Amino acid sequence: MKYLLGLILGLFFFKASAAPSHDALNLYVDFVNKSVHGMFMVNRLLVEYNLELNKYVDLESEKINNYSNKDLPQDIFEDPDHWFYDVSPYELALRAKKAGSLALTAEENKLLSMYTDRMIALIKASNKLRFDMDKVTIGIDLTKRDNIAKVYQKLEEGVKLFEDFYTVQQDMEKILDATRDRYKAENAAFSPLYQQMVKVQKTTRAVLNRIRNKNAEHLQQLLTAQELEIARLSKMRVDNLSAQKSTQAQINTHFENAIHSANKLCLSARAFQQHESIPQKYHLYGRFYFYYNVELLDKNNYYGTGVISELNNIIQAASLPVIKLTEMPHIFQIIYPRKIDNLEVIRSSDPFVEFLPDSIKSRIIMKEKSIRIDEEVATIELFDHMVVDGDIVSINYNGDWILEKVELERGSKKFKLQLNKEGRNFLLLHADNVGKRPPNTIGIRYTYRGEDKEVILKSDYNTSELIELKWVSKL
Repeated sequence: MKYLLGLILGLFFFKASAAPSHDALNLYVDFVNKSVHGMFMVNRLLVEYNLELNKYVDLESEKINNYSNKDLPQDIFEDPDHWFYDVSPYELALRAKKAGSLALTAEENKLLSMYTDRMIALIKASNKLRFDMDKVTIGIDLTKRDNIAKVYQKLEEGVKLFEDFYTVQQDMEKILDATRDRYKAENAAFSPLYQQMVKVQKTTRAVLNRIRNKNAEHLQQLLTAQELEIARLSKMRVDNLSAQKSTQAQINTHFENAIHSANKLCLSARAFQQHESIPQKYHLYGRFYFYYNVELLDKNNYYGTGVISELNNIIQAASLPVIKLTEMPHIFQIIYPRKIDNLEVIRSSDPFVEFLPDSIKSRIIMKEKSIRIDEEVATIELFDHMVVDGDIVSINYNGDWILEKVELERGSKKFKLQLNKEGRNFLLLHADNVGKRPPNTIGIRYTYRGEDKEVILKSDYNTSELIELKWVSKL
């Protein structure tokens, strides 16, 4: 490891006789991005296995995609019939190594070749896992717990494959970034347009990484920085990048698509920050997974005409002598059924809530109340405090909607909430109507120090009320 770090640092001080070959480096970038796209398709297949398996235990399942192994090439990353690629990741890897041996420094190409080989091993393993899943499910009695456990164990291999893939990708990006920085220093004509593209990628990557890692700390500042860089990029000129009208027209279209996707990505990230509702079929996955895997990456990557893909299209069409930008890979997350994971206890998808939200769904949040809880798993009972008058409410716990548009009736609804041991915990009342006697009111019944206690929350069309749950030790 020390040897590799030394080589990486050495790239910053290596004095090349000529500018680094962006063509060779871009073959490596294309290899990474094509592999990301193939991993996305594997991801969807593994998710479908997970959902189908849960049907055999005790969860409802809803299809996310309409294809299976039999509908896809034997090796997604080879793709001999060119369903997905003009040039497959395997072929790009060969071309990149060959070009790199001629145009890059020995240190650069050695490291990039090594990481490429590691990534090839991972994409081959992920493609193999598609068929391994068939072997452990077809003809197996999935009503037996031991058989089910074996299948989930196999799915866990997919979780590690996807994490390892991103680790190797980031190792490759260190080499690319070092080369890009040196190229910038050596090239006096380094394009301001390209510099702004890189800033957009870096700020977008910072936002995506926060949500990927389930860490919303300082997300507001990161979103503001991202929006600023996108606004700056949108004001730049691209109408003079080609002498050919047809090519210039393509560049203009790619630029418009890039700005459009970038702005949509910002809106989706803001929706995440505002704790907007997510589709029912993703409730068990949580809002971090849904926004990262579903809402954000399709506005960043190739398959959704995303901002990074479109910026790369501009670089390609205009033949800019610069290094392309890398996309972001998906995560694979397993959802376990209740009989295995005891899901009657509600856990928040955000493991650390640093700040209480100020607004939600464009509504001001009132947050003056707090209660003390002396159980790590708190039993909370919700009931209509006043007259039962048709109040329809949604309840949010630590950013997740645990009830949506439910009419409060006589009686009560009970929940067991797993409190985060660190950070803050909260419940929020959001009125979806105001009944016959506004505002909506809801009672919260809980136990503290062995005594039953109650607190009231209110909400109308302008405000939602939040109560902080403060965990204290029984000692």
